[in-house]
Amino acid sequence: MSRIVPLSALDTLLGVDTNVTTQGFVIDSRLDVDKIRTAASSLAKRWPYLGGWLQRNTETSKIELVVPQPEVAEWEVLVQEREQSIKELQPSYTATSTVSIQRLGTDLSLFLREDRNLSVDEYVKRAAPAFHINVTLLRDATALAFTQPHLLMDAGGFDLVMKAFFSVVRGEEVNPLMLEDPFTPFFESQNPEEDAFSPPGWKLYGQAEFEIYGKYAKLDEEREGPLERRMVYFPKSEIERLKTESLEELRAQGITDVTFFSSGDIILAWIYKHFYGSSSSDLDRQTRAVTLVDTRKRLFDIFPSNKPYPRNAFLIMATPPLTRHQVNDLSLAHIALHIRTMVQGQTSRDFLEKHLRWKFRKTEGFQVAWGPEERIAATSNWLPYGYGDLDFSAISIPGSGPGKVRDVFLYSGLAGLPRGGGNLLFKDSQGGVIGSFHYGSKEWKSGELIKYAFDTGNS
Repeated sequence: MSRIVPLSALDTLLGVDTNVTTQGFVIDSRLDVDKIRTAASSLAKRWPYLGGWLQRNTETSKIELVVPQPEVAEWEVLVQEREQSIKELQPSYTATSTVSIQRLGTDLSLFLREDRNLSVDEYVKRAAPAFHINVTLLRDATALAFTQPHLLMDAGGFDLVMKAFFSVVRGEEVNPLMLEDPFTPFFESQNPEEDAFSPPGWKLYGQAEFEIYGKYAKLDEEREGPLERRMVYFPKSEIERLKTESLEELRAQGITDVTFFSSGDIILAWIYKHFYGSSSSDLDRQTRAVTLVDTRKRLFDIFPSNKPYPRNAFLIMATPPLTRHQVNDLSLAHIALHIRTMVQGQTSRDFLEKHLRWKFRKTEGFQVAWGPEERIAATSNWLPYGYGDLDFSAISIPGSGPGKVRDVFLYSGLAGLPRGGGNLLFKDSQGGVIGSFHYGSKEWKSGELIKYAFDTGNS
């Protein structure tokens, strides 16, 4: 008999309930489709969650997941083959000695199939498999993509799936998933002393706030142009230089509260400074830096180490606001300090508990981590997952290539993508970081950003 898995409050309160995501890899070999199918089928038998489908509860109208019995669970694998080279379809980034901004066209058909590019509502209406793998075999490479509604899995959950996939390929055992909602039992009890607490930046949007947001979004598009995606390459030497110089600057000023910066800190500071710190207009407009924390790595008593939790477990963190004028005036070191202070303060056990209880308590509006008139510089940091180091040689056709990751791809169907948002996707073999960001088409070609433009032949 199938099992019904209701969505948790965190699945729906994150605002991802209409978002379908695809994470993909370009691999420099031709993968063996039979080995992919075998591994996918084997993992689905152990994790039947991957063989589930969405339905709407007839009594509550809420979306829920139907999980089949393990013996019949299958993780759908779709395959297409094209007589083309990867270079014809998907130009790769260039590793540069300094920070560079590169415009790289993406052939979405490598990763997305038109017949399966569904909205969440379509997944429900069709009872389509909620998870599927798309394999595109080329003459000299493979595009391997994983698609699912975001309300069923976040980036940390996808990382758990990838680890389990490779464990199955190696013939290793994988622990059963934890599908029970770990948050409601822990945070449904409220603390009256926290009634006045609100995480920095978070607002409850109603119709008035969405109208304000829409007005500013329209003005920003008129001024800056429509959203365009660019890859930003950060060489390892430049990341280390910025970390060292920033810490030295702070120490010289007697600031010793922060003893290190992560690569994520310094890159987000760079993005924040260069997106909003070279403006001569709109100087009183408030801005925030935004990033994520994975509660799996912080609330250990909620997540047993022997039971992976694939569902949404991230919280958004936002800094206190800075006007564009302040971003202009602050050095990169002080912006990095602003971000690191946020991370230290908002990942403590006490703060995370308060934040989660606030999420459960404040359900009268759509929760957003910044005000409707504010601008953000945001990163989702995938660097800890080590996707650039994945080795697909065990499922590659012998002689077709080394089986190394050439590129990492992310596609989100979320409407109203905020300007200044992006992902740190992976580190290459040289330690350089490849990030993908969305910003106004005019802004990429002007001001400070134009100084970093790198001609890839795709401009």
